[in-house]
Amino acid sequence: MGDFGVSGTEVVAFGTAATNAYDFHSSGTIPFWLSGDGGAHWSSGEITGTPPGTQVHSVLYASGHWFAVGGYARAGAFYDSRRLVLTSQDGTHWTRMDTSAMGTGEITAATVDSAGHPILVGSAPRRKSKPNTRTVLYGCVWVGNGTTTGWERGLLGCSEDPPRTAVTLADRRVLIAGNRDLWLSRSPGPGRGRGS
Repeated sequence: MGDFGVSGTEVVAFGTAATNAYDFHSSGTIPFWLSGDGGAHWSSGEITGTPPGTQVHSVLYASGHWFAVGGYARAGAFYDSRRLVLTSQDGTHWTRMDTSAMGTGEITAATVDSAGHPILVGSAPRRKSKPNTRTVLYGCVWVGNGTTTGWERGLLGCSEDPPRTAVTLADRRVLIAGNRDLWLSRSPGPGRGRGS
């Protein structure tokens, strides 16, 4: 099992990788599990037709929807070169969102902002000036607008160690961490819906 998300007594969990995550067949299957009673009883399901290289890194409930996020491979590439966002209202019926406007790279973590909107964290390769130079990644963050399709993108800078995790603190600020760097959002002031 990979990651799981919780909303009240509902729990949704996903397998880490689809059946085609490592062999890159054109279509794969990834399992998920749903509990409506805090994990005492579970039902299972699977999403079929996943693109090559599909991996789920984080599961989250926000803005009335479940989100399972990660990456998949584009034709001729390896692993997480496209962003994966799966959404569901009930944790059982899932839809893969069109993430082409989000760019290349992977989504590594997810949390919520002070307004309860989803925040996705990931990385993307910086364009190389010369073909044989090492790959440098830049960190990315997307703040949702309360729907499953509206995202505002921000950049976190370049590093060999991009962000890998995110958490919402007790004071509702968001902390994003990589192996070498930390990013902390502003405190949401009175009357403000979100920090930056």
